[in-house]
Amino acid sequence: RDSRDFPRETIMRTAVKLAFAVGAGMSVPLAIWVGVGMAYYNQIMGLPASSSGIAISIAVIVDSLLDPLIGTISDNFTYCPKLGRRLPFMYAGVLPLALSSVLLLSASATWGQPLLILWLTVWLIMARVSASLFQIPHLSLAAEIATSYQERTTLMSLYEFFLAILCPGSFAAVIFFILPHRGAVDEVTGKAEYSSGLTNPDNYRILNIYVAATVCVLGFGCVVTLHKLLPIKPHQQTSTRGCLLGHRMCEIWSAITFRPARPLIAAALSSGVAWGMFETVALLNQHYFWRIPVRFIALGPASWPIAAPIALTIGRLLTQQFSKKATAQTGSFLHGMLVMALPALRLSGIVGFQAPALEAVVVCTLFGITGATNTQMSAAAFSSMLADVTDAYDHHCGKRNEGVFFSTRILINKIGTGIGHALAGIGMDAVGWKPNTPPELMPLVVVQRFGWLMGAFAVFDFLSAIAMYWYTLGEKELRQIQTELQERQLPTCTEGGASDDASQIEMTTSNELNGLVSSGHADSVCGLPPGFPR
Repeated sequence: RDSRDFPRETIMRTAVKLAFAVGAGMSVPLAIWVGVGMAYYNQIMGLPASSSGIAISIAVIVDSLLDPLIGTISDNFTYCPKLGRRLPFMYAGVLPLALSSVLLLSASATWGQPLLILWLTVWLIMARVSASLFQIPHLSLAAEIATSYQERTTLMSLYEFFLAILCPGSFAAVIFFILPHRGAVDEVTGKAEYSSGLTNPDNYRILNIYVAATVCVLGFGCVVTLHKLLPIKPHQQTSTRGCLLGHRMCEIWSAITFRPARPLIAAALSSGVAWGMFETVALLNQHYFWRIPVRFIALGPASWPIAAPIALTIGRLLTQQFSKKATAQTGSFLHGMLVMALPALRLSGIVGFQAPALEAVVVCTLFGITGATNTQMSAAAFSSMLADVTDAYDHHCGKRNEGVFFSTRILINKIGTGIGHALAGIGMDAVGWKPNTPPELMPLVVVQRFGWLMGAFAVFDFLSAIAMYWYTLGEKELRQIQTELQERQLPTCTEGGASDDASQIEMTTSNELNGLVSSGHADSVCGLPPGFPR
């Protein structure tokens, strides 16, 4: 190949990676929702925290059960050759996500609690399933765009970098420019219509327009660019016999029980519980526990873009010097320590409840930068580790089911998140949290109990770090696996038609594997339940 082709190839690969990373923006509407959702339904609609938390939990768990189905159908999708396996689902997810995100924040306070719970549950399911239609095939592309150990780490770090800029940046913009408005000011008393912008329904109507525009621009921008730049490779279905649902369940079980994936599945469940509990109460924590004015809360999510390059640099250094596992464990453990330390500063009196707002803002911003660094560092390493597991699965079972593994990871993480939402809502009711109550009227003893509840979330971060101790797939093992996968693709016959020794060995190994599969004894290798329909 002419050397002049390489600069263009490098530019194209960089453009593909950037387009892939922009797809992180499809998490923006759900990132905004988890920030304001509990405040909207608890403080404006008047739903008890436990009812809101359980409704959110139901929606998340229902969505999570559909995720593996989306992933496996994507793996076997051959009905649109011009778009390939992944892009049709990504196209299909954009507009439904925009519509359902708008309807989520369009409820009425005049409705009764049963109707509010139904409205919240139905449209949150719609929003989350639409997001999964985009995100699961999108993340599955990572194992196809990047193939090497370090390149995958770089790609997923770039994805986490954009995720850290787009989601917190968008949330910060919402908090700073949209939510602070407290309505019309009374000319006689000089007081605004609402004591806090969080309780002003008009702010959420403006928020709906912002969310819908963001979803359409970022979603279609990502998928259209990938459609133009990414070569579409022909793919043959990996499942052609038997009941479709039976094959889907078989592949899901295979991913969950595949030995190298088990520690990651356990870690995803534990971290999901921690994240679900934290995101449910994050905005209320800043406004009620720390008494920070709404506009200044924007400094918290705004610190995530600052943390992104720090996480990228530290994560790559730790991975190069140690391993991906060490990077992910370090991030989870340090994040747990910070989750414990932050409310402890307030409850111990170091940063007292009567402290100036500026002091609270500085503390929360510094902890936001450090906490975001640890979270992003762990998430990037975790996603890269899962991409390596797909190679190990291909090596052992002869299938490239990237969609199954990434969707199963999302399933487990979402189940954990749903559990976390429910636990947070129940915990808020247990400490005496009151709906439709502004910060200045919330009893101090309730706020203090709420702080203790926040510190307890750290336990699940520690459990996630412990679970990853049993992950054993390192760089050396991955290189060996990828070398053997490449050797399998080599021709098995010589030019004269006779097979050489290596070819004979390869054919013998292949025949033995086929014999194991046909007899059912390969189940222990691929993690399939004995006697399960193939």
